[in-house]
Amino acid sequence: MELRHAVAYVNDAVVPQVRKESISAMRSLAETLQKLADRVENRSSASQQPKDPRP
Repeated sequence: MELRHAVAYVNDAVVPQVRKESISAMRSLAETLQKLADRVENRSSASQQPKDPRP
């Protein structure tokens, strides 16, 4: 009987909270990766532009 209550608690309380926090973490990671990709892209395009030979 105690095992059933423990399983019910995990299913009803723990699993939804873990899902919620996992989704939030994935969204945050996606945002961070997007920013990193933008920075890499900007550096790549900046390095391909001709440089001014004057000091």
